[in-house]
Amino acid sequence: MNCTFTHNSSTYGGGALAVRGACDINGCVFQGNFADNGGALISRSYGETATVQNCTFSDNTANTGGACDLWDCLITRSIFLNNSASLGGGIYGVNVQLENSVLAYNYGHLGGGLVAQDANLMNCTVVHNEATFGGAALYHNEPGFCQIINSIFWFNGNNSIHSNFPSEVMLTYSNCEDFWSGVTNISENPLFISDIDFHLTLDSPCIDSGTHQNAPGQDLDGVFRPQGGSPDIGAYEFPFG
Repeated sequence: MNCTFTHNSSTYGGGALAVRGACDINGCVFQGNFADNGGALISRSYGETATVQNCTFSDNTANTGGACDLWDCLITRSIFLNNSASLGGGIYGVNVQLENSVLAYNYGHLGGGLVAQDANLMNCTVVHNEATFGGAALYHNEPGFCQIINSIFWFNGNNSIHSNFPSEVMLTYSNCEDFWSGVTNISENPLFISDIDFHLTLDSPCIDSGTHQNAPGQDLDGVFRPQGGSPDIGAYEFPFG
């Protein structure tokens, strides 16, 4: 809890930290770490659940999972910024749940923001990520359901969401630049404060456009959700009043 890991390296996995089994990583900063798998963190929970919360991952590099290579993990209220890898610039995840988190300015050959299999994204902001070959924001590479709710996918490179199994990707109550079908989705500029501040402005179409179902009770900043009639789309709730 509340640790800082900088400029560490590992030959195989977890440049800063390697975890086996259940754990709770809270309030930590991972910056400039390197490994072959999971530049900052590798976790193999083997049926248990690892939890990563209130953490920041920046400038980490790897071949797989620039910041993290995770199996069976809950990630909440965390930021992934400027990480890079061949596969999964920010995260490589199998059976992961990601909520109230930001992935921005990450890069991968495949999956700039993340590569995911059996994943659930709730109230996430995935923006300004790039990939050379596909899935600038998200690359869904193997069979396994991928559900995205109340999330923003904007300003990513071409082919923002790529799936080898598109019938297993469900996007609802979300704002995606590459529009995905669904009466609850929108495709409108989210109107952030700036290119580095992803809080919503007053005129954002994301305000009150999400669903209550399974939405976290607080946002990334700890602001209670919802502030209006319905939750906002994205990691940050607009604080009315």
